[in-house]
Amino acid sequence: MKITTITLLIAMLLIASGTGIRAQNAAPPAMQPGALITQQQPGTNTQVMTKKPPVTSEKPARKGGSSTAGDYTDSASNVSAEELQRALGNNSYNGVLPDAPTAVQVSASDVNRVTCSNGMISDVIYSQEKGVTVKYSGKDAFIKFQVVKEGGKGSLLYSNTPTEIYFVCGDQVYTIIALPKRIPAQQVRLANTVIDRIKQNKEYFADMPYEQRIATIIQRAYKDEFEDSWTVQGINRNIDDFSNYQITHFRNVVIDGEGIILKEYHVRFTDAVKYPDGGRIDEKMFLVNDLTSNTVAIALDKTIIKPNDLARVFIIEAKKESRGVRQ
Repeated sequence: MKITTITLLIAMLLIASGTGIRAQNAAPPAMQPGALITQQQPGTNTQVMTKKPPVTSEKPARKGGSSTAGDYTDSASNVSAEELQRALGNNSYNGVLPDAPTAVQVSASDVNRVTCSNGMISDVIYSQEKGVTVKYSGKDAFIKFQVVKEGGKGSLLYSNTPTEIYFVCGDQVYTIIALPKRIPAQQVRLANTVIDRIKQNKEYFADMPYEQRIATIIQRAYKDEFEDSWTVQGINRNIDDFSNYQITHFRNVVIDGEGIILKEYHVRFTDAVKYPDGGRIDEKMFLVNDLTSNTVAIALDKTIIKPNDLARVFIIEAKKESRGVRQ
C-alpha cells in the first residue's frame, strides 16, 4: 500500500484488502465506531467522532428509535441557503437527454441558463404566448419568464404555466418542459447520451494511472469543477448515525465508463457546549455500511471540526461489476 497525499491538503485514505494507510502529516486517528462517545483526545477539549453505542447486541441506537425510515431525514431545514441553492442546481445538472421530454424546475423570477454539452445551440423553438423569452449564443441559452405587475396594488405576478422548449444542441434535439417555480436561477445541462459520456470519460482519463484518476476526481469535486461527461446528482439527506455530529449526504458524482462513483458528505459538530474546541473525525470513521460500500478511497478536507464549521468528506466507490478490473 502506498502512502498518498493530495495537493489540496486533503488527507486521503486508499482502501486495499480491507486496510488503509493515512496520508502523511495527517492528524492522529480518531476512535473506532462503536467506542464510548465520551472519549476525548488527550490534552484537548475536542470530541472524537464515534458511532452511537448499541442498545442491544444487534442494532446501533439511532435518534428517534427507528432503524428504517428514521435513518434518513430531509435536511433542507438544517443546511445553509448556499448549500440548498447548490443542491437545487445539481438536481437538474445533467438530467436532460435527447429525444425524451424532461420536466425541469426553473426560476419564475430569475434568468435560467441552459448549456449544451454536445456542441453549439443552433436553434430554439418555443411558444412566446406563454410569457417566456429564450435567447441563445454559442453553447448557452437563457430562459426568462415574464413577471407582470398587478395593477393598483403594485404586487408582482409570477408565471406558473409549464412551457415546452425545444433546443437543437449539436445534432440532437432536446425537449424541456420548463416548470416555473419561486426558486433561485437554475442551470440545466443538455447531457450527452451514455455512450458519448463513456467515450469522453475514456479519453479524459486515458493517460492517467488509476490512483491519479482517483485523486483528480476528488480534487475536481473539492473545487466544484466537473467535466460535462460526469453526472452530478443532488442528494441532500441527513444520516443520523453519529452522536453530536450532523452528517448530510450532499451529492453523488457518477463517472460512466470508469466504474467510479464519488459521494460527498458534509459533517458538522453539534455539541459546542460540552466540547468548545470542536470534534475530531478520521477517515476510518466513515467505513460503515450506512455511508459506503465497495470503497476505494476516502478524503477529508479537515480532521478537526470547530463549532459552526463544516467538514467535507469525499468517498470514492467502485461499482460492484467494475471492482478489481484495474490494478
